[in-house]
Amino acid sequence: MEQIQQLRRITIWGVGLIGGSLGLALKKNGFQGQRVGLGRNVSRLGNALEHGAVDVITTKLAEGLRDTDLVVLCTPVALVPTLVRHITESVDTQRRRIVLTDVGSTKSVLVETVETQLQEQRADALSFVGGHPMAGSHETGVGAAKATLFENATCILTPTENTDADALALIKNLWEFVGAVPHLLSPETHDLLIGAASHLPHLVASILANTVANVETEEGKALDFTATGFRDSTRIAAGSPDLWTGIFTQNRDVLVSLIDDITENLTAFKILLQTDNLAEIERVLLAAQVTVKQRREKLGSKKVGYQITIAIDGPAGSGKSTVARRVAEKLGLLYLDSGAMYRAVTVLAIQDGLRADSPELIERVKACHIEFSDNGRTILLNTEDVSVQIRTLAVDRLVADIAKIPEIRHEIVKHQQRIGA
Repeated sequence: MEQIQQLRRITIWGVGLIGGSLGLALKKNGFQGQRVGLGRNVSRLGNALEHGAVDVITTKLAEGLRDTDLVVLCTPVALVPTLVRHITESVDTQRRRIVLTDVGSTKSVLVETVETQLQEQRADALSFVGGHPMAGSHETGVGAAKATLFENATCILTPTENTDADALALIKNLWEFVGAVPHLLSPETHDLLIGAASHLPHLVASILANTVANVETEEGKALDFTATGFRDSTRIAAGSPDLWTGIFTQNRDVLVSLIDDITENLTAFKILLQTDNLAEIERVLLAAQVTVKQRREKLGSKKVGYQITIAIDGPAGSGKSTVARRVAEKLGLLYLDSGAMYRAVTVLAIQDGLRADSPELIERVKACHIEFSDNGRTILLNTEDVSVQIRTLAVDRLVADIAKIPEIRHEIVKHQQRIGA
């Protein structure tokens, strides 16, 4: 990890879910340099700063690029070539070297466009490496960011014959530093495999949601009778329409071919129904069942399937935290210590000199970032380890008053839902 620690500055252009999680992960894993948040929206950048995702923020490109060693473009894919052009026009690339990378979901068109730009601009000191961390959420914005988002997640890198070897090594080191597992593919192979694994499922979920929404009679709507099956099948359709429009159009050729494949499969299944071919219908369903079970076993229970929530309550000092942690470890579930979260909020109140019932504290709780690591043994407040601070006498005296405030309890629940998403 020495390469990352040698960097003075890492600029994150676009500090939303992915950019914010990257910033949080860098700090959590001990990055000693400066994390710079760059973007156009001052309010969103301010939220990123409040959450501890970056150290400084700016809307000025020259300031965002000053003395930086690495720029991570965490914006929609369609914007990346424009941002790269702005970078080439704004820095003296003859004086120093800057490595650029992105986090976009499509690669063939993007990588070719950016490499052509750099060649035409003779920007020899700028190197680009395509990247795609396979981690995310249907939620958006820095408020949903997690320092642990990339841990054990695959991150696909897409080098070409033009990719600088040192730049590739640096980007590989970046993702290893935040816990991801780099995997090298060509841009074309990436788009084919991810088109099938990610883009097509999102499209199908969206079409399914719209199809169900259009089914209604005088006696009711199909949507009114949906339950967990509909919820689980369409969850990813809640993603950003703007983001996914860009992904679909960038990977158009692959997606069109996949649509042909699924249309052919649906047509074949339609014929099976029309001809009462029960044996073949069961074979199709059984093949799908086997595929899903095998993949779920490989991903692990925390990644897929139904969400299980177990609440363990009891009087103070009864050992409920110890029991809850052991249950979570035994079942492979995420452990959330509610008491520790209230204590972290209490630390926040003490640090800022705020009373338990002050409106300012509620706003600070809304803006703060709480996270657990080491299966709940460590609690992070705005990426700072406060595991020792929450056990001080000052916190003991105030935490009960903090926990009584309905607005704070409401915000703690929202933090728990974000962490468990």
